Amino acid sequence: MKWRRIGIVLGGLVYLLLWAIALNGGSRLVAPLTLPIVLGILVGGGNWLNNFMGIKRKPQEFRKRNDEQ
Repeated sequence: MKWRRIGIVLGGLVYLLLWAIALNGGSRLVAPLTLPIVLGILVGGGNWLNNFMGIKRKPQEFRKRNDEQ
């Protein structure tokens, strides 16, 4: 758990550093840096919409393979 937090914090700091570079003139970095934000908003919005409409996740069903044949 400790290493996971350290990884998240370091990843966030690198992401913020890349945004600082992009805003100070690295214009080619802006488009790739906006993708995680946009994807996060889309996934969060979809989850919120499912919850709002009362749609529950179905449990996964695994089929057994017939390897004995």
